[in-house]
Amino acid sequence: MEHTPGLLESLEKLIEINQDIYKKLLQKANVNILKYDDLKKIETKNLSIHPDFLNIIIFNSDEKYLSLIEGEQAECLLYSLMENRLLNVAGSIVSQVILNIKKNDKLIIGVSPLDDFLKYIQEKQCYAFKQISSIFGPEQFLQTLKQTPKPIPSTKSQCQKIMQDWKKNFHLPYFCKMIETIKTGESLDQRIKGNPSTYNQLNSQQNLILNEASSYKRNLSVLDKSYFKNVCENIDNPEKFCSIYLSENIWDQVIRGEKPDYLMKYKCRDLLNKKTITPKDYPLCKEIMETSPETCTKAGMLQFPSLYPKPNCHEIARAYKNSHLNIDYQDCPGKVDFESVINVSRKLSHLFPSTRHSTPESCEFETYQAFAETVINEEDEDIVWPLQFCFKNLASSVEECFEFIPGHHPDHPKTEEKVLALILSKIKGASSSEVCKKVSTEIYNPLLLEYKNGCYIVIDSKKCNGINCQPIIYYKGKEITDIKYLSDISFEYFPINYLKEKHSVNNILKKNFPILINRIYDLNILKNYFKENPTGIIYGIGCVQDILPQFFKTKALHDCSPIPFIIDGYDKNQENILLSIRTSIDDLHSPRLIDWNFIFNAVSNFKELQPMDTWTLYGFRKK
Repeated sequence: MEHTPGLLESLEKLIEINQDIYKKLLQKANVNILKYDDLKKIETKNLSIHPDFLNIIIFNSDEKYLSLIEGEQAECLLYSLMENRLLNVAGSIVSQVILNIKKNDKLIIGVSPLDDFLKYIQEKQCYAFKQISSIFGPEQFLQTLKQTPKPIPSTKSQCQKIMQDWKKNFHLPYFCKMIETIKTGESLDQRIKGNPSTYNQLNSQQNLILNEASSYKRNLSVLDKSYFKNVCENIDNPEKFCSIYLSENIWDQVIRGEKPDYLMKYKCRDLLNKKTITPKDYPLCKEIMETSPETCTKAGMLQFPSLYPKPNCHEIARAYKNSHLNIDYQDCPGKVDFESVINVSRKLSHLFPSTRHSTPESCEFETYQAFAETVINEEDEDIVWPLQFCFKNLASSVEECFEFIPGHHPDHPKTEEKVLALILSKIKGASSSEVCKKVSTEIYNPLLLEYKNGCYIVIDSKKCNGINCQPIIYYKGKEITDIKYLSDISFEYFPINYLKEKHSVNNILKKNFPILINRIYDLNILKNYFKENPTGIIYGIGCVQDILPQFFKTKALHDCSPIPFIIDGYDKNQENILLSIRTSIDDLHSPRLIDWNFIFNAVSNFKELQPMDTWTLYGFRKK
C-alpha cells in the first residue's frame, strides 16, 4: 500500500528542503564575502537581496512581522526587521545577508555580515532608519521609550486606528525587538538554570541577547512591557488587540464602583509596587492584568508569601465574578505555620471585619490574633492557648507561663517580643520598654556590637519548622536558659474523638461566635446554599493531593495531607462546575477555580481516614 505523507511529515520535509537550499546557497556565497569597505565600492542599483535568500526568510519568519513590509519604504522596513532580529533563516535569526551583485551584465553571488550591510544600506538608501536606529541605541532607548505615546483605546474605532498607526510607525520594529529579546533572554536563562555548564557554550549573539534582555527587563516598566507585548503579538490581529482593552470584566466593574475596591486594591499594590493605591491607579493596573496576566502569578510573593505560582490575572478575574468573601486586608500564609488558623482568620474576617495594618511585618500577628484571643479568653480551663513562655518565679519558686501570639504588632501586649521582654524584666531586671527582635541563626552574629546589647530570639531555620521549635534567647549577649518555650498546637479543626470534641476549632468557634453551620453533602446543596445565603461561605478540609494535584502528587495508597479551604462562589457558566476556592496556603487575593469533583473527592477521601468518620464540608454564616 502506497504511503501518503501526513501534514506534519510534509511540513518536516519542507523544512528539511529549505535548510538544504540555505546551506547550499550560503556555501556558494561564502566565496565572495563583502565587508563594509567592499560594499562601499558598489552602487545600490547594482546590489539586491538574492531571491532564494528572500524566500528562505519568508518561509522561516513570523507572518505578523512580514506584514510590516509594505508601502514606499518596504525595502528599508525589511532591513529594519533584520536589524532588530525579527526575521529568521533556517534555524536562526538573520545574521548575514546573501546578495546578488550586478557586474559587467552578470550576477555574482556574495554574502555580507549583517552589521556591515546595515551600515552601508542606511548610508546609501535608508537614511531615515539610520536616525531611528540611533535613538534606540543602548544609551538613548529609555528616553525614546519615555517620549513615545502609548494610546489606550476606549472605543472600537479608536482601537483600530491605534493599530493602523502602529503598523505604519517605523519605530515599531525597535519596540518589538525589546519584547522578543526579553522572551528569548528568559528562555536562555531557563536553559542555564537547568544546566549551568551551557553558559560557557553560548555564542556571542546569545550573550548579547542575554545582556540586552537584562537591560530591557530592568528599564522597561510593567506597563511598557505589557503594552508593546500586546501590540507586537497582534500586529496582524487588531481584533484581538482591541478585545483585551474593550472587553467588559470585573476590573471595569470595580473602576465604576459596582464591585468593592478591595478586589483590585491589594493586587494593584503588588503589581505596581506601591505602598498606597488610589482609584487613579486602577486603569493602569487593569491594563497590566489584562495584557500581562502572568504578572499575577508572582507579584507580592516576597512581602506576603503563599503557594507559588498563584493563578494568573485572567483566572482570578473569572473567580471574582461570583466571589463574595470579604478580603479587605492582606494575610501571609507563608509566615503562618498553623494552617487552620489562616482558615479561621479568613472566616471570622468575612463575618466580623476588623481594621488591619496589612503590612509584611504585621500580617502574621493579625492572622493569629482573632483565634488566639478567643482561646486565651476562653472560660473553660481545659481549653488553653498552647503558645507560651514559661519561667520560674524567683519570689514564689513557682513556674509561671505567659501566653503569646506569634508575629509583630506595635501596640498589642501579647506579641511574642513583648511577652518575652516582660518576663526578662521580672527575672533579669530588663527595662519594661525592652523590645526582643526575632532573627535567624544566619543573621545573628554575637561578635558584632549590635548583638551584644538588647534581646534577641534566634531561630535556627534549618532545624525549626516555624513555631514548632525551641528558639535560643539572648539578652545582653548571653544565652538565657531559664525560659521555656511551649509550642504544641494540637487543635483539630473537626473533632477526631468524643473525649476531645470541645477542643476542636469548629466547636470553639460555635461556642464563641453567633454563627450557623450547615453540612454541604452535594453540589445541589452547595448551589442552593449560595442562592439562599448570598453572603455565606463554605469551608472544609480535604486531601490536598486531590484539590491541588498539580502541586502535590499522591505517593502511596491513602496518601492524604489535610488542607483547610474556603469556597465563596462558583462559575455558573461552565458545564463542569468550577468553584472559587482559597486553600489556607493560597494568597487571599488569588482564588483558584477548581472542579467540584476535585473537592468532593478530597473531602470524601479525608473522611475515610477519620476515626469518627467526619464529613468536613460546611456552610458558614451569621445567625
